[in-house]
Amino acid sequence: MRDFDDGAVRVSGWARIQGPFARKEGQRVGDFLKSLSLLLPDTYMERGEVVRTLQDGSKRFLAFNVTKALGGDPRHNLLLENRDDIELYRIGDLRLPLSVTVLGPVTRPGRFEFIQGMRPRIYCSGRECLLPAQTGMWRNWPITVRGEVRM
Repeated sequence: MRDFDDGAVRVSGWARIQGPFARKEGQRVGDFLKSLSLLLPDTYMERGEVVRTLQDGSKRFLAFNVTKALGGDPRHNLLLENRDDIELYRIGDLRLPLSVTVLGPVTRPGRFEFIQGMRPRIYCSGRECLLPAQTGMWRNWPITVRGEVRM
């Protein structure tokens, strides 16, 4: 019995439109993505993945650089086959979020989002994390951002 997607390529992940698409014979991944305008402004351009389903049902994993595929680099602009699954990613999904951890004798200890340019005073006084009797002690407290101590 034939699968509905036998003559199609499926796109998933961070794409403008997800789902099965018809492919032209001899079409490559870069040309395919360009022709259907599937990329979003914040698509991660350093990596895309193709999971190829072979005739015997086994699967093969192929990775490619999206930018190089769009530029026509033959090592990255992979030839598409029926039943290929293309997976794209969002930049934000592949970056570790930075956070600040506030510990010690404070009213609101915890982990807060790190925003470039902010100082420990902003994290503590802006969020009312110091006990009233300890106001001003924040000047001597180091903060840790992903294992790196900053003052």
